[in-house]
Amino acid sequence: MSGFLTPLDVGFLKRSCSGRAIGHKICVFEQVSSTNDVALRWGESGEPDGCVAIAESQNTGRGRFGRDWHSASRCGIWCSLLLRPPFSPSQVTCLTPFAVVAVASSIRRSLGLETTLKLPNDLYLSKGKVCGLLIEARTGERFFAVVGIGINVNQRHDDFPTALQDVATSLREETGTLHDRTQIALAVLTELDYLYTRLVDQLPEIQSLYEGWPRWKGYFSSKEIC
Repeated sequence: MSGFLTPLDVGFLKRSCSGRAIGHKICVFEQVSSTNDVALRWGESGEPDGCVAIAESQNTGRGRFGRDWHSASRCGIWCSLLLRPPFSPSQVTCLTPFAVVAVASSIRRSLGLETTLKLPNDLYLSKGKVCGLLIEARTGERFFAVVGIGINVNQRHDDFPTALQDVATSLREETGTLHDRTQIALAVLTELDYLYTRLVDQLPEIQSLYEGWPRWKGYFSSKEIC
């Protein structure tokens, strides 16, 4: 493992996000099964819009189609948002463009790195996949959605399982430097908050950005599971 074991600065994140739509409640866990599991339980129990679950590590992090997500301890951003969006369940698919654009924009703004998109919701840098997103929703009387985000930050190439070493990358691998995960988490939450509070009014613009985002054209293995 990379040895960069500095924990997230929970107090700083809470102070910085106080009063926002996204992040007014932030819980950071040392280890969970999956942050999406936490946020789904919150949704079922009636927690409000905009709560954020972050984990230093996950035992059973997951991506689309139930694929495993390798969540190295204190090396990435593993988080989920509980959202109670102001639209009908039939429009839940708009959360994919919202999340993709927000995360990609935050990486660009904070690090100057240009991501490409592998449809529908995976972000790539030059060496491979750096971020995956997973949207899960519960319809019915108390409709809510969970946006799961996994960003590889400080892993080295050898920190990834052998099966992922040809398909995954991290911000550290791309830049050659260690990164402050707290600052990256704040940048992501800030961009999510900005777009979420404008989601209804600016959905056409967000959708246009998503549809025009540069596409990943590199090689990716059929064994990709991250």
